[in-house]
Amino acid sequence: MYYSIAQEKAALHQKQIHEALDKDELVLSFDEVSVRKGHRYETVLTEAKLGCIIGMHKDRDCDSTKNHLFP
Repeated sequence: MYYSIAQEKAALHQKQIHEALDKDELVLSFDEVSVRKGHRYETVLTEAKLGCIIGMHKDRDCDSTKNHLFP
């Protein structure tokens, strides 16, 4: 994906997230993804309806989840 298209997609996702927040329709989802096969994981926060990533953290423990919700 070209950088300019990625910027447009990111801007659209930000707009959609803010609209969902305004309507109290934001649906959050946490997941863990493997960064290195079987060795390292990251916690990922997404908006479930839009399927866009809101944030990531370097590991998958409880503190990572707290850091996403309460920075």
